[in-house]
Amino acid sequence: MRHLLGLARLHVEDAPTLATALRGYEAALEFADAAHLAARGPTVTAFASFDRALAKMAPVVEGTAHVHRVGAA
Repeated sequence: MRHLLGLARLHVEDAPTLATALRGYEAALEFADAAHLAARGPTVTAFASFDRALAKMAPVVEGTAHVHRVGAA
């Protein structure tokens, strides 16, 4: 994916958000999860999910919101 982003004719609307999402993906998050975490607004400090793996892996990605796992006992 980084190769595609290096193409001269490709325009990325929000490069910093995409860069954060790619870091999450490279750190073993699913790309959709990484994109959701990266795309949060500047005032969002937490993210809720039923996904145990997402809650466990999200802290390794700098610049993303804290993930609270819903339904955890």
